[in-house]
Amino acid sequence: MSEGRHTITNRRIAITLLCLLIALAAGGGYLYIDERTTRNHLQQSLHDADQALAVEREARKEVEIHNLTLLQDNTALTSSLAGVNAQLTTAADLETQLRSEIENAADRYATLTKTKDSIDNERRELFAENQTLIATHGDIATLEAKKLDVLSAIAALEDRRRALIIPVTHTEGFACTGSMEPKITCLDTATWLTNPEPHEVVVGSVIAFNSSVCWDEEDTSFIAHRVIDIDVRARQVDYRHLPQFYARQNNYLTKGDANPDTDCWVPHAAVAAYIIELHKNTRPENAWLRDSVNAAKRDFFRALDDHQAKYDHYVELRNLHNCPARVSQPCTRSDTDLIRAFNAEERASTILDIERSHYTCWIKVARSSSPSTLHGDICGINRDFLLTQRTT
Repeated sequence: MSEGRHTITNRRIAITLLCLLIALAAGGGYLYIDERTTRNHLQQSLHDADQALAVEREARKEVEIHNLTLLQDNTALTSSLAGVNAQLTTAADLETQLRSEIENAADRYATLTKTKDSIDNERRELFAENQTLIATHGDIATLEAKKLDVLSAIAALEDRRRALIIPVTHTEGFACTGSMEPKITCLDTATWLTNPEPHEVVVGSVIAFNSSVCWDEEDTSFIAHRVIDIDVRARQVDYRHLPQFYARQNNYLTKGDANPDTDCWVPHAAVAAYIIELHKNTRPENAWLRDSVNAAKRDFFRALDDHQAKYDHYVELRNLHNCPARVSQPCTRSDTDLIRAFNAEERASTILDIERSHYTCWIKVARSSSPSTLHGDICGINRDFLLTQRTT
């Protein structure tokens, strides 16, 4: 605004000087100034200057408005340019992603082409092998006919062997010893197949064999235990009911389901039969004997565990006193704990002997020829008396 005012003043001065020059030229060189005329000229000049100033102001406003519009347009263009740049960046990222996908697709196509070639080669090989098999063994219809022939032969063999299948009610193999509990008990009966072929006995089969194969017993009986392993080799066979021989044959490692240890390798020649069908709970009259044997077995193993614990405790105290390992009596009488441990071990050993005899008695009863004719606590009277006498 200060620059505008100076411009107006300069214009007024210029207009006044111009009027003076005009007057001098008109007066022939004499200066004659009419005050009114001069004032009028000056006022007119001021009026013109004000109008010019007003016009200039309006022009300046338009310029400012135009500049503001240009600034807004510039801001909008800048924003639009930023958006365009962002879109270009996104487009570039999309282009890169598309190029990567195209390359991956090309790799997959190459892999699929190789896979297809491999499948085609395998198909051709299988087709050639199939043609060879057809030429050697015949087509599917021929094989089906052969299968029917084999099934017919199997059926004929089963008919021929059906006469050998005999039902057994109670045998020594199902004595109430508890060795095959809980899957097989003396409450059950079974259908046995006698004189089995070697390929018929598999791991898991329950076979019947003479006890003299594995144990040197005077009173032999048949044992029914499960086959847990099969070995084909030559073994020396030496037991009462079969002659000695040395031949290559199937040998079966047997074990009672409830027994902790295996029996022995039983040669196939010693196998009398194997179970083909089990009939559960068909001999309920043996329940009392089974319960008596199982109770005696539990008492025996409880006494066995108790004796082992007391023996280990005594040995631990004996080692603390540096006693000789083979001395049965305490090597010192000054340690009360050692004396107590020794006496406790002796009492546990006595109880173990009693329970072992009690359990053995029930096993003999269970293996007797007619256990169903026996009743009452046959083995318990002697046990109770001994426990009373030896533990007091």
